[in-house]
Amino acid sequence: NVLVDGTAEPWEELAWCGGRIRMGSVTLEVDEPTIRCPATRVDPSTAVVDASKERMPDISLKRRFPDLEGDIFGRRTQLSKKGSYLGLYARVVEGGDVAVGDDVV
Repeated sequence: NVLVDGTAEPWEELAWCGGRIRMGSVTLEVDEPTIRCPATRVDPSTAVVDASKERMPDISLKRRFPDLEGDIFGRRTQLSKKGSYLGLYARVVEGGDVAVGDDVV
């Protein structure tokens, strides 16, 4: 996992989808946005969904989500209806080293 800060505009990273980015000596091909994993609501000791962790979507925020289509795990869907975006799926094209402070280009 890589956390990137310092983008100029909200959702700027969504423009990386379908392209390549470079950090340090690593090149990544960016596939599509991902949503927040619903497994974060499961109590690991009981394997039961913890109702206190159920999160109602912030409708005002969801309205600002771009309507993107994606293919998560082989299921074509409108991503903004599945949940809050939280990151991007990417695959390594060229391996190498990434260090804190490396630029994303």
